[in-house]
Amino acid sequence: MGKINKQNYSNPNKTGFENSPAKVWHVNELAGSTLGYKSISGFINFISAGNTESVTILSNDTDIPNSSVTISKITNRAWLNLSFSTTNVIANHALITNLNLSDEIAAGSTFVNSMSVSVNPSSTPTNIVYDLKLLRNSTGTPVALSIGGDQPKIIYFEFKIFI
Repeated sequence: MGKINKQNYSNPNKTGFENSPAKVWHVNELAGSTLGYKSISGFINFISAGNTESVTILSNDTDIPNSSVTISKITNRAWLNLSFSTTNVIANHALITNLNLSDEIAAGSTFVNSMSVSVNPSSTPTNIVYDLKLLRNSTGTPVALSIGGDQPKIIYFEFKIFI
């Protein structure tokens, strides 16, 4: 893998994502002609009203509109699809996620909450779909963790498009 360089993105001679305050680290020489990445970051919120989920976008320097980032339940809140729809073909991409839950480990408990992320088989180069599965691991066997009620900012995500 190539080197990772810290860059100053307050340069008035740079435009677009090169001058974005979200780009503190710039991936250089990642593969072939790859120069770096553009990204969308945000939170998935669980809302008790209607037992629904919503997406809050924090930063977006891609050509994908914020409204084209959607979340949907598969069976319950333990299994979600996060979709990124665009008119442009996106070949190289990655999703980084972080589960933001309270520790929840009581005395004598062996539960550990985690999350798995994978590309959904229905994903296409213009409608990228990721499966997010929330898990509670007890005695080595993952069991789906169903979460009810309001849970703001429960999942942080960064969708990266390598250019």
